[in-house]
Amino acid sequence: MHLLLRLVVRLQLLTLASAFPSIKRSSPAALHSKNDIQVSIVRTKEAIASLADLRYEEWMSDGPNPPTMASFRSATAEIYHERRDEGEGGPSTVFLATRLGAPVGAAELSPIELRGAFSGNGDGALGDALRDAAPLYITDVVTSSAHRRLGIGSTLMNAVETTARGLGSRFAFLHVEHDNAAAMQFYERLGYVEVEDATTIIDGTSEEDSGILSFDLGDGGLLKGSLIDMDVNRIAVNAGTVGQLLMVKRLSSSTGEELHSIAQSLAPTDSSVSAQGGFGTRKGNRKKKKRKR
Repeated sequence: MHLLLRLVVRLQLLTLASAFPSIKRSSPAALHSKNDIQVSIVRTKEAIASLADLRYEEWMSDGPNPPTMASFRSATAEIYHERRDEGEGGPSTVFLATRLGAPVGAAELSPIELRGAFSGNGDGALGDALRDAAPLYITDVVTSSAHRRLGIGSTLMNAVETTARGLGSRFAFLHVEHDNAAAMQFYERLGYVEVEDATTIIDGTSEEDSGILSFDLGDGGLLKGSLIDMDVNRIAVNAGTVGQLLMVKRLSSSTGEELHSIAQSLAPTDSSVSAQGGFGTRKGNRKKKKRKR
């Protein structure tokens, strides 16, 4: 419900009566495609509207007193622009999966939730190791409940991880709710492990006491290489996921073909998103509270 709370606050600042024309589904160049499922990076107004429609259907439509679709689209776009323009550490990248033109899945890849979580943010060997590892965080994973068992989740995550590797990242983090057994098993099948299994606790204290774990940034196996302090509580606060389980996956290196494809998909185009047309331009509060899969 974190995203819902975030959007409720946003909607108080937006005009609820704003009207949006119907949006025609668009199919930008696919970053990844499988079984009629195409995954592309969200860059246009049409793609933002499709993203909002999917999130609204899966997260909002059955809730009490849901916002209007127009207002939800406005709030979604405003958050998109804020996180795209974050700057330090790089912007977030939002992915949209479509099937036969309809939105069926989405996810976001971002450095924002990891800010201030590692002790090697500054100069020195640890800082260099951290910058070389370029860890990223995956958030707001959602798939259409009307399109199950089609491989949407795995196709979507494949595209997200491929992009992360192309950006130089060797680690992908994400949160999952402890009681969401299906999601936990899904991520485990993809190679994600609980952070506690990839770290050691500092000074014998527990995660609940300090939240500081020792994480290995090296390639020599877990707990062998460049050990760095990681504040898991800080990540949870940044992500709005306090109380959820933090998982991590060590990513392999990208191939030259993948790097070329990713560079093309991330390059600016004439159809890049504009901040005009009622899609939100506020630069105020840049924190984002989210619901996780």
